Amino acid sequence: MRSLEFSVLPKDGESSVPVALAGKVMVSVQSLFTHIGEYVLVKELRILETVDARLASIFDLTMNRTSGVSIGSSVKFSTSGVIEDAMLLFERTLISMGSGAGGYWIEDTFSDPRYRKLIADDIIELASVLRDHRFYVKFSAEAVFDIEDIEKIQSYINNLGMNCDGAVCGIIHAVRSRSGRGDKVGLTCGSGNARLSFSDPALEKEAFGLSDKAVIVAGRIAYSGNTPSEVSGIGKIVPLETMRFRRIISADGDIVLNVPVPVSVAWNDGCWILKNSDLGVSVKKDHWDAAVVAFHDQFMFLWNEYSEFKEGMSGEEKEVHDYLASLMEEE
Repeated sequence: MRSLEFSVLPKDGESSVPVALAGKVMVSVQSLFTHIGEYVLVKELRILETVDARLASIFDLTMNRTSGVSIGSSVKFSTSGVIEDAMLLFERTLISMGSGAGGYWIEDTFSDPRYRKLIADDIIELASVLRDHRFYVKFSAEAVFDIEDIEKIQSYINNLGMNCDGAVCGIIHAVRSRSGRGDKVGLTCGSGNARLSFSDPALEKEAFGLSDKAVIVAGRIAYSGNTPSEVSGIGKIVPLETMRFRRIISADGDIVLNVPVPVSVAWNDGCWILKNSDLGVSVKKDHWDAAVVAFHDQFMFLWNEYSEFKEGMSGEEKEVHDYLASLMEEE
């Protein structure tokens, strides 16, 4: 695992950095790195609301080296590739902020408006803390974070609002119209309910036929806090019966599969059920995010136990080993 190195140096060439400043920089860096890492997890795991605290802890930084001239950090991690992905995105983010197109880059790179706002706020906070200092970061290459016009980035990101084009999963339910003009359909997603509006009336009629079923809807998503509050201009609604994960991520590491693992999805008795019969994995949780994390945890446990062939393996253990091996074969 490569290390992430960074240091703080005064712009005026002085050799010392106040300890109080160095501490604030470290806090800002940790917040930014955590939010970038969580963004990666949200995209890979299709998290609806918040990343599990135990899983997010893989992005906790530790400082194991300082020098008398500057406060530096050489951060080392376990063998998780998702952490390297976050480190690279962290580096690219800081480099891009000094290009003059920081706001545009954030918008293009972080499609989820929740993390777009959090990451922009972290960058602005880091720039404010640094004041007359420069922040140097090295992962794939050495670069300097030096941003002047933080107000311009803040204004640009704030004007984007908490909306994005995308898709979200949830449970279709009927909503009684306050106007008395007939029922509408809504979407229970995560811990909240989202209003739905359709680009074609035929799609709304189709949605009524999917009541109390798991679906994916695609349109313009508006967020209130961490939860989708509205999906408008819906142009597609499909039953959610199967999904595939090419990457398995848990607090113990991650695996990139050559063949995505299929997962059956069902909603029953107020719970999400995610299952893969070949592995004998079945999880049942009342929240989508908890079900996804539990499935990945169980897969990782089986991977650690059975991916390597062991002397005397037979029966169900051998079947699990063979199935795991098949997921690593070239497609």
